[in-house]
Amino acid sequence: MSKSLKTRTIKDYRPLNVQERIFFYGLLGWSTEIMFTSIFDYVFEGASISLVGYSYLWMFPIWGLGLLLGEQIGLFFKYRLKLGYVRFLIYVLISFGVEYISGLFLHLTIGYCVWDYSNATNYHIHGFIRLDYAPAWFLMGIIGEFLSEILVNKIKILK
Repeated sequence: MSKSLKTRTIKDYRPLNVQERIFFYGLLGWSTEIMFTSIFDYVFEGASISLVGYSYLWMFPIWGLGLLLGEQIGLFFKYRLKLGYVRFLIYVLISFGVEYISGLFLHLTIGYCVWDYSNATNYHIHGFIRLDYAPAWFLMGIIGEFLSEILVNKIKILK
């Protein structure tokens, strides 16, 4: 017989495992990307006020694994590197690295990178990363550090 909510103790709960965090991060990344593209396209590209955003199926595992990597690196640096802005600059470099490697992987496996930035800006590297997105990755690092602390140390689910 299952325990009622009133009789459950902390022993009845466990932290999220790696697969559950990858799934959460994949959904978070997709959602963030869809919101970002809808707002960015409206503000900078003159898109419709309907705010249609978009992403790609390929992005789910990229976001999931990329944010898990960021979580692990963030947890490593958080208490070893007290200067927050240095940590967040490291997150920007990690984001660029994940984006570049993912773009290269897609290019080599399916023949193109789905987010090719070649025609979008002069501030790109091989069309895989946009250097002018550094502030967005910086902000994502701040949010990611906060969220990973909650996901790893605070959120518990029933065993």
